[in-house]
Parts: sequence; structure tokens; C-alpha cells
Amino acid sequence: MQRFSWLAAFSKPYFISGNNVEVIYSPEKFYDALQTGIRGAQRRIVMSSLYLGTDKLETQLVEGLRSSMADVSRPELRTTILLDHLRGFRGSPNSYTLLKDLIDSKFGAYFYHTPNLRGLLRRVAPSRFNEVMGLQHMKIYLFDDSFIISGANLSRDYFANRQDRYMKFSNCPQLADFMVTLVETVSSFSFKATANGSAESPVAAKNPLTSKRASKTFRTTFKNAMAEFTSPSDSPSVEGVPSAHEGESGDQDTVVYPLLQMGQYGVSQDAIVTQRILAQLGKEEKLFLTSGYFNLPPEYIHAILSSEGQCSVLGASPQANGFYGAKGVAKHVPSMYIHFAQEFLESIIKHGCEGRVKYSEYFRNGWTFHGKGVWYYLAKENLPSLTLVGSSNYGRWQCVITESEWYLVVGHRSLTRDLEVQLAVVTENAGLRYAFHKEQEALFQCGKELHLDGVRQDPSRQLNSLQWVATQLLRPHV
Repeated sequence: MQRFSWLAAFSKPYFISGNNVEVIYSPEKFYDALQTGIRGAQRRIVMSSLYLGTDKLETQLVEGLRSSMADVSRPELRTTILLDHLRGFRGSPNSYTLLKDLIDSKFGAYFYHTPNLRGLLRRVAPSRFNEVMGLQHMKIYLFDDSFIISGANLSRDYFANRQDRYMKFSNCPQLADFMVTLVETVSSFSFKATANGSAESPVAAKNPLTSKRASKTFRTTFKNAMAEFTSPSDSPSVEGVPSAHEGESGDQDTVVYPLLQMGQYGVSQDAIVTQRILAQLGKEEKLFLTSGYFNLPPEYIHAILSSEGQCSVLGASPQANGFYGAKGVAKHVPSMYIHFAQEFLESIIKHGCEGRVKYSEYFRNGWTFHGKGVWYYLAKENLPSLTLVGSSNYGRWQCVITESEWYLVVGHRSLTRDLEVQLAVVTENAGLRYAFHKEQEALFQCGKELHLDGVRQDPSRQLNSLQWVATQLLRPHV
């Protein structure tokens, strides 16, 4: 684990047993784990997601929550749910209408609203498009001292045929406490829903939607609150590194580093660490990276192309893109990612990295792809020693200046506008390393490698004039 000891300079390490970490491989098993967690929780249920869907499976989850909260044998049980305001109140029925009957002194539902969207813009911005201003995007599903971190939302597709990643940490009280405190802190900056349809303003800061001044104050207060989670702690150290330990020291073969990304508040912990991991890839080392919405920022691409090891990247095929078959302007989004992939392939050729850096597309009939993460294999090792898992899609805004023009090279909101959490998991546990490897292989086995010549010769991958215009318009917002 010495190869990654530098991570402690950016995040407080939590030492745990790798036997307490489980990789969940399928949407169905993810849903089963949620149901099991809800049924078994005794003290606390804390769930953070973008939104809660309104179909049958989601309704069953809510009914499970209702049953658990009504169980007289669990008088101490409390539930906190954190969702995004723009997604949670969109349409009818919506996330709020599904939850409102459960809201009471033991059940809190909170809806984060970005301070970027207020005033006239908030009133006139169309539904869906207003989400580009920023969202609550953290995916944490916690039950007592165990939790699942994922990129998956609480909706039907993510329980059936939308492939994501899911990792369960069992009996890790200190790490669970970190997650609970994080969600509760963000909740204190969010609107608290009431059973009568109203929403109480955030308790930690003045309502950011009331004025420009209030919005500015909100940002400052929020940023200060996040410092607690992004700075190394003053707790007792091991070999000079601030740390927290779960269980007996002999079982602590795994280190977990929480990483936050909240760009609009100046929190770039995850982006800094991810870029450094990509850049440090050495000879005979291997790295695998996946993103359901592949549009890496220039810094990440430069790090990959300047490194020395083998790097395999997996994005979604047009058919596996979540916008495939959409209507209106959104139907052009898959074409946009085709264009981004071609740009990446061109960069590989330009830097002479053919053979060392590969790009593939995920395709599985009837499925979409939303998985994101990194797997890092040390030299001469057949199993990974590190993985990054969480909600980040690895993309961001950046303005690029050339001699003749300027244009935006833009990724997903995740680095600049959304609230994201990711874990760097470093382990020496043989069983857990094999589980990481099995997960990586299962995803990449559904990938087909792309080559620039083939892409250029494929008529279905050529953008027509309308798609090109749509790409330029949408690129800043995906």
C-alpha cells in the first residue's frame, strides 16, 4: 500500500478489514441489498441520491421504509433522505409526493438546491435544462454501521438494466459516521420537506434563492462546512498519518480515503487525487477507467497520455447511452459522445500512444451503461490494489484558447457544479483484490475496442450539420 501512501496528504485514511467490503455486481443485487438494509436497520437509515423514482420497485422501497419506521421493536430508528430539489420535485408524481406521508419527527426528507439557479433564471429555465446549473449527486445508502456507495440512483432502470457500480462496506462504524455526518451537513444546507407540501429553508445558512448576497453568503458558509471533511484530522496517527481504525489492527489490510468534489464551493479534493493517480501510472503498471458519460477534462487526458503504463478506457456505446432514443434536442446527446470519443482517439494517435492507451465502448443488448471508476494494477500484478468508486463521472468545464479561436471543452457537471463523493480503496486483501478484478473484467468484457480509422469510416458515426450544432450547444451542459 506504500505506492498510494501519499493519499493521506489529501484525505483522512480509514483502516478497515477487506473482509468487510463486498462488490455488488448487478442492479438486481443492488436492489436486494437496499431492501435488506431497510429491513434490518435498528438505529439509522441515511440515503443520499439524485432522486427517487415513482414506479413499482421504488414504491416497494418506500413501503419498506414505512414498515421499518412503524416497527415498535425499533424505537430508536431514524431516517434521513437527501435528494436534489430540481429532480425531486420534477413532474407529478415525484420523489416528494412518494415520501411526504412518511415525514415526521423521525423521518426527514431534504432537498438540496443549487445557489446557481435563482431569480428570473429559475423561473424561466425549462425543466431538465435547469439541472445543468448543479445537482446533489452523491449516492450513499447507509444502514446502521454499514453502507453502499455507488453511482446508481434510486429508480427502476438502476435496479434492472442500467449497469453501474456498487460497493458495500459492512460494520465500519467510523467510516459510516463520516458518511452520516457528510449527508447531515449537506442536509442542513438543504430545504426540509414537510408533510403539508411546504419546505423549510436551510438551517445552516440563509435561503440562497432570496438574493445575490444570500447566495454568496451561502457559498462561503457551505465551503467552510466542507473543510471538516476534506482536511486531515487531528486524531491519533499511525506512522505519522492521521487515521481511523475499524476492528483489530491485525485485520486492517485495507485503507479507505473519502474524496469530495464540489467545484462551485472550491472543493476539488477528488479531481486532484484522480489526476495524480492517472499521472503516476508507471511502466508495467495497468489502469482501467470507466465513465458512462465519457468526456474527460484535458488535465486527465494529458495525465493518461503522459504516463508510462497501460491504460484501458471504457465509455458507453451510443445504444448504451442513457439519452439513446430521447426526444427533442436530447436525442443528439449520444452523437456528441461519439464525437468526444473520436477526439480522444485522435489524441492517442497524436501523442504516439497506440497500443498503450485503448478506448472501448460498452454494449449489452437492452442495457444502458452508467458505471464509473478506476482500477489500478501495480507492476507485475494480476489483481488491482486500488479502485476509485462513487458518483463522479470525471468531467469538467475548461476554456481553451488557441491561436485562432476560443471554445469550451466541457465535461459533465460533476467536477464544477455537482456535489460528488468518491472513495479511494487501497487493499492488500487477496479476496477483495480478486473481487475488484472480477468487477473490472465483467464490465470490459462488454466493451468493443474502437480504432480511429474504423470510426472515421463508419457512416453512423459521422455528425450531420444539425448534430454538430447540437454538440456545440450541449457540450457545456453534459
